[in-house]
Amino acid sequence: MFGLNMYSCAVRSINNHAGAAAFYERCPLKRGHDHGDERRIKGKESSKQMSVRIRKNGDVAFKYHNTDVVTWRPDNSYVVDSYSSRSTCEFANCFLPGSHFLTKECSRLHIGGWCIGTVYPISDTATVHGEHVKSDAVFTRDVVDRVGAKEVLARTRYAEYRDWHNVMFPMVRNDLPPSWKRAWFSPQQTLELLEDADRWHDLMMGTQGTPPHIREMLYHDDRATAYTTMQETSLPAAKINNTWSTRRG
Repeated sequence: MFGLNMYSCAVRSINNHAGAAAFYERCPLKRGHDHGDERRIKGKESSKQMSVRIRKNGDVAFKYHNTDVVTWRPDNSYVVDSYSSRSTCEFANCFLPGSHFLTKECSRLHIGGWCIGTVYPISDTATVHGEHVKSDAVFTRDVVDRVGAKEVLARTRYAEYRDWHNVMFPMVRNDLPPSWKRAWFSPQQTLELLEDADRWHDLMMGTQGTPPHIREMLYHDDRATAYTTMQETSLPAAKINNTWSTRRG
């Protein structure tokens, strides 16, 4: 499926309400329509899915399909209605300030550039005034809770197996068959093998028998104990990555 192409749009950024109103004036006027009524976007006149209008309160609203995606207010703030799609991002970014842009299907707002500046989580709507962002969303990330993770491992023979593996694996490392010839064990089977020292060799020779893999499996099996959730209302652009997700606060 092809994404939306906004290269022919007659504007690449809008920095304030006056700029939004001025762009409206440049858009083609429909015969028989009053000032403020909906107009096609200049440069994208052939698209019936895009329009701009001025509301009675002075707001300048840029609509894509049935959503006012970007609305500039007379106080020079703007509102983003973050419908989740790449096309919506592409559309919205033409009508935001030059140093502001949406990414990740409109779930992140960057202010100040890719590697500098700040990134804010966006869910549903957000209001931006200068560099102040009002949003009900937060960034979240699950990280290992050291106390809880230790408790999870202590319920099993993981520590014994890890020590045994560290001694035994160097002896078989060079003789391991290709991975497609090695046994694969389900999480339940892995746990059963882990509790039976007589079968540790079978576990070690399997495709998922390394201590790190088993540790992660045990953590995943009891996420509520092994992990804790971090929350941030914004992050430096240099630190944002795909381990962070956006959700309503």
